[in-house]
Amino acid sequence: MKKNLLMKMNGKIYLMKRIYEVGDQGFAEIHDNGDIEVFAVPTLASGDGQWLPMFSMDVDGNPIPLMDKEDIRIKLSANAAPEEEEVENGGWSIL
Repeated sequence: MKKNLLMKMNGKIYLMKRIYEVGDQGFAEIHDNGDIEVFAVPTLASGDGQWLPMFSMDVDGNPIPLMDKEDIRIKLSANAAPEEEEVENGGWSIL
């Protein structure tokens, strides 16, 4: 059963307090006092324009790993390769 995420009061529509996914760009949390906190998704980016999100988040704000820690370590360690070595995908960084 899907929860109703909208509340109508005094002719206005309000989002219920919780964490919402904002497309594939990140997350936004609605607080009790009406403040909105925005979270970016930690992402690995390659030198040739490939983007891989590292985590997602559940509705309670708990992180869900999308990549194995060892895979991330391997991709980032390629940045330390000697200059004469060709690095697959042009090297990686965390955004």
